[in-house]
This record gives sequence, structure tokens and C-alpha cells, in this order.
Amino acid sequence: MAVPDIALGRFDIGRAFTRTFEVIRANFVPFFALGIVATIPTTIYVFLTTSGLLPDATSIAQGRAVGLFFVAAMISAIIGAFCGLVLQAALTYGAISYLSGQPVSLGRAVGVGLSQFFPLIGIGILEAFGLMGGALLLLFPAIMLLVMWSMVVPARVAEHTGILASFSRSRELTAGYRWPIFGTLVVLWLGSGIAQTAIRPMVAAGTVSTTAYVGALLTALVTAIVAVASATLHASIYYELRMIKEGAGPAQIAAIFD
Repeated sequence: MAVPDIALGRFDIGRAFTRTFEVIRANFVPFFALGIVATIPTTIYVFLTTSGLLPDATSIAQGRAVGLFFVAAMISAIIGAFCGLVLQAALTYGAISYLSGQPVSLGRAVGVGLSQFFPLIGIGILEAFGLMGGALLLLFPAIMLLVMWSMVVPARVAEHTGILASFSRSRELTAGYRWPIFGTLVVLWLGSGIAQTAIRPMVAAGTVSTTAYVGALLTALVTAIVAVASATLHASIYYELRMIKEGAGPAQIAAIFD
């Protein structure tokens, strides 16, 4: 770790990713298992559309079962979003514990994630409305809100702040570092997009290389990996910000879970 950079208050994108990969490598099995569980709703939805039990985009293009398509897609998206928030809460605990030199307990991580479920629902709803409002104005405000609020879940989990206070804390932590944080998230989004685009042809029925069901399984695996990488990266960014902005050391950050 580049201590001089931290002392000078520099946010280093490479350091954030190095720390993220280190955490995932050391905890791959429990983190990936949580990622798989969290993506079950999305996997079920993909499987049902692939098998024809639910209408897909081709069906609505032909004007069939439009209402069912949108209802099923919305339910899947909502449940998947909340599962993602719980996963982020669980992995925030796991990542910060590991970076602070504490043992990572899978059971404790799950417990932390589930204990935050109702506050996370409130956070998810407020964030969704805020981002929709920003998108209605222009794309740029929505992106800035997304970056400004990127530390909401880590702040809630690590510091036990209230729902509204978590947004304020995230705004405080990201102030002065939003462009490098944005750059870090762009790298994540690009990597995620490339991975998902690469397997998209395999999801369609009738491909030469694999069946639609194998494609759906690959989608689930890639979704889980992306979810784990995203949650761990956000926790690593939070850890970085606490160190460079507040001089918080590993022991001080770890004390939040005592």
C-alpha cells in the first residue's frame, strides 16, 4: 500500500482495485457463495423466460403477453435490487473485517446483511427516486448522484448511521474525490458490460456452442461475479476514503464491528 499517497490524501484507482482483488482472492469461496444466493431471483427469471414459461422480449415484439412481461420483469428487478443491497451489506462487513486484519465469518456477514434489510429497503427506495429525478433532468446529474451516494450502504453498515444520515455521510466521504471514484466505477461498469456481452449470444436458444439453459447458467455465474466485485469494490473505496480523509487506521475501522 502506498502510504505516502494516503498521507497526501490521494485517491488511487489502482490501489482500490488491488485491494478489491486481494479481498476477493482471500475470500473467494464464501463471497462467491453469497453472490450466487443473491442472484437466485435473477437466475430464476432468466430460466423462466428461456424455457418459455414467461414471455421474453421476442414475445412482446409480437404483441403477446405484454402485461405479464412487464410485471414479471419489474418483480424480478425489484427483488434482485434488494438482494443486491443485502449482498453489498454482507460483503461490506466481510471486506472491512479482512482489510482490518479480522477473521471473516460467513455467518456473521449474512447476519449483518439481513439485519440491515429494512433500512436498506428505505435506502434503495430513496436512491431509486433520487436517481430517477436526476435522470429526468439530465444524465449528468444522475451520474453525479450515483457517485455521491455510492458510499450509502457501506456507511450504513459500518457506522450504523440512520437512513437519511447515510446519504449525508456518503456525500461527506465522497466530497473532493468524486471524479476518481467515478473513474473507478466506470472501469467496473466497462468490465461488467464486456463480460455480460461476451456470454449474451450463448443465452439465445439454438446457438451452436451451447444450449439456452447453459447460457442462462453462465449468465447467473457472471452476474454473481459482477455482484461480488461491485460490492467488494464499494467497500474498498469506503475503506480508502476513511484512511485518506480521516486518517482512520485498520484498528479504528475494525472497531466499528465490536
